[in-house]
This record gives sequence, structure tokens and C-alpha cells, in this order.
Amino acid sequence: MQLTDYFKGLFAPKKTPERKELLDEIYNRSPWNQNEAGVAVNANTVATHGDVFTCVRILSTSIGQLPIVLNKDKDGVQVQQKDTVLSNIFTKNPNFYQTTQEFLEQIISNLSLNGNFYAEIVRNKYGNVAQIIPFYRQQSVDVIMLTDGSIQYTYTTNDSKTGVVSKEAFKQVDVLHIKMNSYDGYVGMSPVSHARRELGIALATEQHTASIFENDATPRFVLESDQTFGDNLDAFNRMRASWNDAHKGSDKSGKTALLEFGFKAKPLQMTPVDSQLIEQRILSRAKIASMFGIPAHRLNDASGSKYGNVEQNNKAFYTDTLAPYITRIESKLNELLPKGLSIHIDDKKFTRGDSKTLTEVIGKQLSSGLITVNEGREALGMQPVLGGEVFATTTNNLVFGTWEDYEQPEPVQPAQPEATVNTEETTADEN
Repeated sequence: MQLTDYFKGLFAPKKTPERKELLDEIYNRSPWNQNEAGVAVNANTVATHGDVFTCVRILSTSIGQLPIVLNKDKDGVQVQQKDTVLSNIFTKNPNFYQTTQEFLEQIISNLSLNGNFYAEIVRNKYGNVAQIIPFYRQQSVDVIMLTDGSIQYTYTTNDSKTGVVSKEAFKQVDVLHIKMNSYDGYVGMSPVSHARRELGIALATEQHTASIFENDATPRFVLESDQTFGDNLDAFNRMRASWNDAHKGSDKSGKTALLEFGFKAKPLQMTPVDSQLIEQRILSRAKIASMFGIPAHRLNDASGSKYGNVEQNNKAFYTDTLAPYITRIESKLNELLPKGLSIHIDDKKFTRGDSKTLTEVIGKQLSSGLITVNEGREALGMQPVLGGEVFATTTNNLVFGTWEDYEQPEPVQPAQPEATVNTEETTADEN
């Protein structure tokens, strides 16, 4: 090393080691975590609100209970696949720790709050899907479009021991990305970020209400007296402490106060502020339900019911709210399957009517020859019967066989030879 290099290194300012940020610090600066109405608004804080949690639960459990069916196209006919490797992955266990119901519920929970769901696609040596593993921190996935038009996903995580942040890049083919409606086409819009102000008001209202019940010492009446405590602060403090011990808190609200020394009880009415607080909570509930597409009557608000029976309400809930989620999930999962295979989320539970209507419809289809006996039993949730793969007609529901039998022409019977008459013998007999 030269002498000049030595002196340059001796007098050069020492470099401060680069500080490695923790994952929580990155998350707190992200646009997903901002304040509104004096409270932090993000997916985690919003989920603690009662109405928000109820909406997310209704959405996730409604779709999570629907079975997934894997079909294979055989000459234009969809044949259900069972007990195959892909059927086990897509209809039973997408990974080693989740069932299909849990997987669907996690998808809907993230879509309804974050607007996006990300999962890593693990493939076997043949390039087929082996597992679909959701990312642990869904908010820690960044999506960018490269100059060649491809999408790249970057997952930011931290070491479990040191907490040091690390980033890992994934190609588009290695990530299952289901998103809500989007401005740019590759990142879904977050309902929480777009309705941040309204959700902040709802959270602030809940916190204010809880603070009132926790700290408010206002009974249903107050005590008035013409006497004064004067400079006797001990008596004043003792009276105030006794009053707070008897009436402060929701568990002591409404207790009877002991009157002495000429005190009089004066009832207190609800103040305009209290009335507006109740109205604001009702308004926030209606807005939150509308934001998630949940009918208000499902949040115990009977005024929000549009139809006269449960069947019509369920169909409207499916069409307006659940169907878009189901379509998004089916489209993305079908991209992972080989050609000729497709999945279908069975939505009959919401589309079919009540048991009486369903029985009448299936009865008409059966008597018209549109379905077989076993197909009708399957629609009613019954097990097939032996010989039930037959069609029936409206004539006393008599079975005339299968369509294969119907299409075969009936055999033509050979013509019988006509009997010949001996005219000579007939003439001799007559003579």
C-alpha cells in the first residue's frame, strides 16, 4: 500500500454501518398504515371493529363452505375427477397445513381487506403444482411490472432470530395472485385504503364509546343541595370518591345513590351528543355493510331486507356479492391446471331454492326426461341407487330404458307367407 493511500485512509471520515430496518418499521411507513380521525387505519386495526369483522366473517365462511370440483373434459362432457393428485391439491388440501375451506377463507379475508391475495406455487420435478402456500405477511408483497412487460413479485420478510429484513423475488409463474378490481391491472385496490376515512371515523366512534363506558361516572340522576362544602376539601374529596366508587363504570351504572344532608335527586336525560353518537354508529354500520357488499339485514338490521323470503335474499346476496369472488378464484386456479382440466366451485347451495321448490323442479325435470333418477337424487343430496341411470316419462313415470336403447331402431319382423288355397279340392267338395 502506498503512503498516500495510508494517509487518505487515516484522515477519511469513518463510514457508519448501514442500519438494517426491521419489518415492522417498513410496514408502519407503508401506505397501508395511515391515520384517520386520530386512529391508525390498516387491515389489522380495521379487522378489530365489530361490524368489519362480521362482514369479513360472512364473506369468508359463505364461500369457504362451498366445495370445489375438479372436472376433465371428455368429448365435450365434464367428468368429475376424484382421488387423483391434482384433485387432492385443488379440492382437499392445497398445502400441508390447510384444508380447502381454510384456504378459501384466507383468500376472501385478504381480498376483502387488502384487495390482493398472494401464494407461492411449489412445483414438482415435472413442473406440475405440488402445493399452494400463502405468504405469511400478505402486506409485505410488492408487485412491479418489468420493462419486458412481465410481472415480478418481491416478498419482504425478516429472520426469526435476528429480525434482519430480507427480500426474495418471484416470477409471475411462481405466484398465485388473486386481486380485486384494479387501476393498473396488476395490483388490486384495497377496500381499507380507499375507505380509510369512513373506517377511521367508525374506529374512533367505537373507541370513544368504549372510553365513555369505562371512564364515565354519570349516573341516571345527579344530587343537588343548598349546602356547600366551603373549604372542607376532605369532605368534598370523600364525597366524590364515594360517588365514583358507587357509580363509575358500566358495571355500576344505574345504582341507587344514598341521599343525606338535604340532597335531592335530579334525573338526567340523554344529551344531543349521546343521540348523535348512536346515530353515527348506525350510519357507520350501514356504510361498512355497503362497502363490503353485505346486506344490512345480515348485520341484524331488519330494515335492510329487500325481499320477502330467505330464498330471494340468498340469491341476491350470491349474485351481487359472492359471484364476483367465486369467478376470480376459479379463473386464477384454472390457470394452474393442465389443458382439459378445470375446477368449479359448487354454488348450488345459494342458487337453489327451498326444499319444496327444489323437489318440484327436479320432479318436472325427471318426468320430462331431462335428467336421470340418480341425477335427481344427487341434486337432492341423496345417494344413487342401483339401476337409477334411466330416464322416465310423464306417463305414470314408467321407465323405458336409457337413451342408448331409445336411439336403437326396433328390429323388423320378417313377413309371414300367406296360406295357399287349392281351388280344385274346394270345387270337388262343393259338387
